[in-house]
Amino acid sequence: MEAGSSAVRRQQIAQRAYEFHAARGYRQGHEIEDWLEAEREVDDAVCR
Repeated sequence: MEAGSSAVRRQQIAQRAYEFHAARGYRQGHEIEDWLEAEREVDDAVCR
């Protein structure tokens, strides 16, 4: 993976994790769960 695509992937994951956080009403305590789920979604979308 090139540095540029790595940065894009990280930004996509961060955006999706934030969306999970917002959907939960910005309650704390789920940061890792949100990040890992976002990683799965982004990586699954790339594999399709």
